[in-house]
Amino acid sequence: SRPAAVAQPYVGRRAELAAVTAMRGGVVLVSGEPGAGKTAFMEQVRDTLEGQGWTVGWGRCPEHEGAPAGWAWAELLRQLAARFPPGDPEALAPLLSDTPVRGDVPGARFRLHRAAGAFVTAIGRPLLLVLDDLHRADAETLAMLTHVVGAAAGLPVLVAGSYRHTEPNDHLADALAAIAAREPYRVKLDGLAAPEVGELIELTCGRPADAATVAEIAERTGGNPFFVRETARLLDAEGVVAVPAGVRDVLRRRVARLPAQARTILRQSAVIGRESDVDVLGAVSGADEETVLAAIESGLVTGLVTEPEAGRLRFAHVLIRDTLYDDLSRIRRARLHLRVARAIEEHDPGDVAALAHHYAASAADPARAARYARLAAEQAERRFAHHEAAALWQQALDATVDPRERLELTMSLVSALANTGRLGTARGHRERALRDALPLDDPDLLARVIVSFEVPTFWSSRQYGTLDTALIEAVEQALTRLPPGDGTTRCRLLTTLAFELEGEPAERGYLASQEAVAMARRLGDPGLLVLALNGRLHQTFRYGGHEERAEIGAELLRLSGSDVTVEVLGHLVLMQAAINRAELTVSDRHAEEARRLAERYDMPLPLAVTGFHDGLRAALRGDYDTADARYRAAAELAGRLGMWQHEAGLLLLSRYAMHLMRGDLTPVLPGLEPYVTEGPWREELLELYALALCHAGRADEARALVPAEPVPARRDYFWHLLTAVRGLLGVALGDRRRAELAYDALLPFAPEPVGSTGYLAVWPTAQVLGDVAAFLGRPAEPHYRQALEVGERANVRLWIEAARARLTSTRS
Repeated sequence: SRPAAVAQPYVGRRAELAAVTAMRGGVVLVSGEPGAGKTAFMEQVRDTLEGQGWTVGWGRCPEHEGAPAGWAWAELLRQLAARFPPGDPEALAPLLSDTPVRGDVPGARFRLHRAAGAFVTAIGRPLLLVLDDLHRADAETLAMLTHVVGAAAGLPVLVAGSYRHTEPNDHLADALAAIAAREPYRVKLDGLAAPEVGELIELTCGRPADAATVAEIAERTGGNPFFVRETARLLDAEGVVAVPAGVRDVLRRRVARLPAQARTILRQSAVIGRESDVDVLGAVSGADEETVLAAIESGLVTGLVTEPEAGRLRFAHVLIRDTLYDDLSRIRRARLHLRVARAIEEHDPGDVAALAHHYAASAADPARAARYARLAAEQAERRFAHHEAAALWQQALDATVDPRERLELTMSLVSALANTGRLGTARGHRERALRDALPLDDPDLLARVIVSFEVPTFWSSRQYGTLDTALIEAVEQALTRLPPGDGTTRCRLLTTLAFELEGEPAERGYLASQEAVAMARRLGDPGLLVLALNGRLHQTFRYGGHEERAEIGAELLRLSGSDVTVEVLGHLVLMQAAINRAELTVSDRHAEEARRLAERYDMPLPLAVTGFHDGLRAALRGDYDTADARYRAAAELAGRLGMWQHEAGLLLLSRYAMHLMRGDLTPVLPGLEPYVTEGPWREELLELYALALCHAGRADEARALVPAEPVPARRDYFWHLLTAVRGLLGVALGDRRRAELAYDALLPFAPEPVGSTGYLAVWPTAQVLGDVAAFLGRPAEPHYRQALEVGERANVRLWIEAARARLTSTRS
């Protein structure tokens, strides 16, 4: 029979263990460096609570590449489901059986999270849920963790997670920030004190060490339990006096004491991963069963490996596995990865994530690498792990040469990236695919590439002020080659033109959006109509259009059904339309509903939009510090999602509008300067910069900077602000021509606040018209009266006071 693994001694942490095992619910977060004993601490908690009658579910976030997305929750929930069959197994199917589910992505993903939370809370007995090694968790594992923590609040469910605080990442940081609201009990495992080091040495070696040796080991290892234990074993085996400098040196010397065949087989196991199937290992080694078993037994006796279950081998610590793996030459690693892939293909062909990893690492069979990466990406998407899916689609793409196959994979990659909110990155891949598709002379394929980037969006995904002429030409070419008459592809291509030609001088985008909406209605396809309305939304700014935007928002809500993405978009559109009508309480209501849904369904991009709206509302209250902080937070979130043009541009313009309302633009001059010296936004920002120069007492510089004949402003969501600034600049420079152009353009928008975006806080348009009218020698009082009405309707004290001050000044 095989010998059992040597039991790992455990010392120290008594106070922390007592505190955690006394808890009857809540959250425990255990952190520490590699080797600090996080897993061992969790095992002590598990053993204690199991002894008290608790049920335990344990999920490990894999510490090696090639594990399926969401594996920790799949492992944990399958353990629990084996003992407590769920009432609704279909709801958990993506994790229990990899069965795909229907519905829009955010909604289906939320239902899976809710089903997991409902399942664990319905077990109805004290429950410990352990998620080990969260620093290796994928984004979806962490998202489900935050949901389950919330679902289990107040119940006898203790959720425990461990992670390396030395390996931070954005997804883990976001999850920890969300969990912080639940006031978790935190345990940071530092090094053991010298007496505990001595105790651990004695337990490991079976005899005490002298004080000098204990002191040297404690100092050299920093009290790290794993390092202490491995060093003690080495000293016990070799009797050496000098303590090796690093843990990898210790491990190498420990491995070197094994028989040569055992060393070879353990290195092969390291290529498989932290944990391996013994049959797969046997196939990789090519050795007879007795030789493989003897090698495993050598590792068990020395404590280098453990047997988590029959037929499975696991390195006692990931550092052991990493040391063995890293010491292999690159060529040997690649050859072994190929052998591992072939062995898994024979013994467990359904482990597509592992097959994708090993074939890719072998670099020997690109076709198989691409095939399994595609299958693993599809598996990840079934579990809503779109970040991991995107990486796997890219992996498949990297292994593929055929141009048509590459285009198919790119379209899947674009979709996965869009589902993560990384719209800018998705757009970039679509652009490259378009260049590759054009030479193939396949109109259907070209059209599919063009429309592969389709996601309901409130913000434009293209860089402001730029035009992708290659894409526009490709769309027009595809349209001419389609059969005449209505069709889904034609409608989607027309909608692409609506998005891409937003703000451009020609009418083509505006007319295309009208045609797309009418066609979608004739075709009777609700999903297609949503897309067409979204494209139309981006063209409504051409002629003001807040009434039409309100109609679009209301129709999107009616069409949303159970599609949360469309519902959120509808609320954002209505939020914006309400601001245009100066109905700020209505705007707040839609912003709050959009935020609630976005938080519930983990949709980060709408949170950036509502974050800018929060900045606007704070600015209108006169709380400028809060407004600035909220603008910056929203911009940071947009940047993290790859929407860098919104991170930079919206933050710049939002802060500009805020300082314009305060009456001093001097603070924004440094931020504007880089954009007016070069870059795609120079023309749009020139007059904004010139007005800021005037506020700084540099009117002569401003006058020399701007052209004598103003350039027509882009008819998009910033037109209103830019035109108002043009009028104020005309006043500041004494430029009647500039002021008259702005006055005439703004007059139809007199009942509205300046700005059409939903996050720029300035003045009522009537207030600006009054100032410009006074400069031009026209009646200003009617404008100020209207500004007062707008301020009272919006209930904005700053607007009311400013309008009254102007009225008093005008009458006197």
